[in-house]
Amino acid sequence: PFSLSFLPFLTFFSADIFNKYLGESEASIRRLFPRARASSPCVIIIDELDSIAARRGLDDNDSNDGSGGVSERVLSQLLNEMDGISGSAGRGVVFVIGVTNRPDKVDDALLRPGRFDRLVHVGMPTKSDIADVLRVAAARAPLDATDADFDGIASRMNGASAADAVAAVRAAVLATVIHGGKERLTAGDVADAWAALERQRIDVAEYITVNTAFARQRATIA
Repeated sequence: PFSLSFLPFLTFFSADIFNKYLGESEASIRRLFPRARASSPCVIIIDELDSIAARRGLDDNDSNDGSGGVSERVLSQLLNEMDGISGSAGRGVVFVIGVTNRPDKVDDALLRPGRFDRLVHVGMPTKSDIADVLRVAAARAPLDATDADFDGIASRMNGASAADAVAAVRAAVLATVIHGGKERLTAGDVADAWAALERQRIDVAEYITVNTAFARQRATIA
């Protein structure tokens, strides 16, 4: 895929890296960077960076025989490849972006200059952002949503993330197709779907709270 920068993007998740066979996890990293250099200038996005490059010593599954576990081997390979990006000329221009919601778990060696040396915090979206996400999600829906007031819907979605906005549109489309049989998606449909998702979230939170309190009570009695 390409972005507005017109650069090719290579996106990888932890599931793309880790492999049950010995040495294949590190090999996945070794194969990734030559692909990026062949398409340079290129951008590599590593999602869930905290699970791929966790701080050393935190992984209980790593072996203790002195050879290092798979997480440490993957981290070492990633460090070597990232150092090679800024090495000799003619190897191609590659930008590496790591995405995580747990920056405290990322190994310090990756945060040094020349590697991931710029930290950018992405906060929650604004009402305008939510409205834009709703429009994009609705444009991909199989229903006509040209008349929907997405700005009005966004103003009522307090604390919503972009994923919440997409989920609300999908839930509205599903409910409309199943129950209404309509060909148009209205603002009311999305608002009702968002309200239903909010109620479901509250119910789940209350269920977890009740069961946690019950478990603590049982532990106290025992």
